[in-house]
Amino acid sequence: MYIKILDVIGDAVREKLAAIKVIQYRDLDYEAAKKKVASYFRMKGEAYASDASTDLEQDYDLVCRIMDDLEKDGKMEAVQ
Repeated sequence: MYIKILDVIGDAVREKLAAIKVIQYRDLDYEAAKKKVASYFRMKGEAYASDASTDLEQDYDLVCRIMDDLEKDGKMEAVQ
């Protein structure tokens, strides 16, 4: 019985590990990344910063900083 439980747990862990997405960040300068982020939100309308970061393969902190700048520039607004 004990070994069967470990097998089930091991299978579940392997399944979860297989579903993990590895992200390689693109090395873009700030202005190029800003254009990509602005374009992404024009296309999507609404999205989380984490989704934009993943989809655009950009660093999360960079995407957040760009979103803040776009908001300050009046090019996007935060949704509550």
